[in-house]
Parts: sequence; structure tokens; C-alpha cells
Amino acid sequence: MREIKIFDDWNDENILTFEKSIENDDTAFKEFNARIVNTPSRIMGVRIPELHKTAKEIARSKGADGFISLNYDGSFELTTLRGLVIAYMKNIDISKRIELLDSFIDSIDNWATVDVVSGAIKINSREYEVFLENALQSSDTWRIRFGVVSLMSNFMLEDRVYSVLQKIASVRAYDDYYVDMAIAWAISVAYVRDRDATEKIFEECDLSERALRKSVSKICDSRRVSLDDKKRMKERLKERLARLIVTK
Repeated sequence: MREIKIFDDWNDENILTFEKSIENDDTAFKEFNARIVNTPSRIMGVRIPELHKTAKEIARSKGADGFISLNYDGSFELTTLRGLVIAYMKNIDISKRIELLDSFIDSIDNWATVDVVSGAIKINSREYEVFLENALQSSDTWRIRFGVVSLMSNFMLEDRVYSVLQKIASVRAYDDYYVDMAIAWAISVAYVRDRDATEKIFEECDLSERALRKSVSKICDSRRVSLDDKKRMKERLKERLARLIVTK
């Protein structure tokens, strides 16, 4: 196994050395990952658990600030690593972390970076919640998805399912594929935590047809949902889709 090169001072020369130390020689995996991630950026083929491990090492190093300040060449892994280092860095206050994340989100060009990084962030402050609520009002797909996934991960607790899901299901980017898929994911997670609240949102909110269909599909895929509940949600879906046709 190669030794990963972590530096205390980062520059254009040693970032190339770092890249070579983490790049995967498995061409088949690179091609597979490129198809799944669907990013215009270069793919080095590093597996996600390795990215997490490497990010934690960088976050603990003297060069953490320097790493996240570098100009990146557009590779999926380096962009994702930057977000993960921001998530794992110690001894920075919430406002500073949010400021770094705000800048980082502008560099995202795919769903996987959003989901990997937002899943690594563990913040439950009101300041971060407001930041995510504002992200939902953006016109940028990846900023909205970041808001949806991070709200789901950090704030959609059992006693707050309705209020948080109501915000998630009311985003303005109507019928955007990657936003709809994130909303459907959030609805399926919410359903397991609070069935009644989720069904109420399903009825009330102005969701796209794709979001409605994918929500029920994900709910029906869950082993934590009873067969009776799955059957009922399929019936609710038919009713909601019928109402969509009438209003068109």
C-alpha cells in the first residue's frame, strides 16, 4: 500500500505529489465511479472510506488551513477532500466553519460530493440551521441539495420531523432531478421516524411528480416500513398523481 503524503505546507508542487500518492490504479473502478458520480471533474478513483481517513489525517495536521486554501484543479477527490477537512477540523468555531462551507459549496459539481461532505458534518446549532434554510432558497442545485441533506442529517430528529420536512419539501427548485432525489430521500427517512407527520407533508406540499414517485419508491424499499404502510403509501401516491393531472 502506498504511503499517503501529508504536508505541513501545501503548494502546487506537493499537491501533485499528494495526488500521485492517493490515486487508484484500478482503471475499471475509476470508470465505474465516473459513471456513478457523473461529474465533469477528473476522477482519481479513491474510495470514499479512504477519503474520510485521509481527510481526518489532514485535519489533524499543521497544514489543514493550507490545504483548504489551495486552488484545486477540479478533481472530484480533491474537492471532496476539501469539504471533508472542513468538516473534521478541530478548534474552529461554528461561524468560521460555516464561512468555509459557504465558500466550499461553490466548488461542488456533483451529488456525491454533496452527500459525502454533508454526511460528515455534525453541527446542531441554530446558526447552521439558518444557513441551511437559506441554502434551500438558492437557485443552485448543489447548494439546495446540500441544504436538504444536511438538514435531514443534523436536524430532522423524531420530535422535529414535521417542521424540518416542511422546509425541505418547500424548496423553489421545482422538478430538478438532483433536488427531487434529495427530497425523496429525506421523506423516506422521515417516514420511518414519524409516519403521521410525513404523510401529512406528502399531502400538503407542492411536490413534483418525480419527487412524489421517488419518495414512495424509497419508502417501499425500506425494511423498516410495514407492508400495510407501503400499500397505503402507494394508494396515496395514486391519489396525489390524480390531483396533479387535474391541476395541469
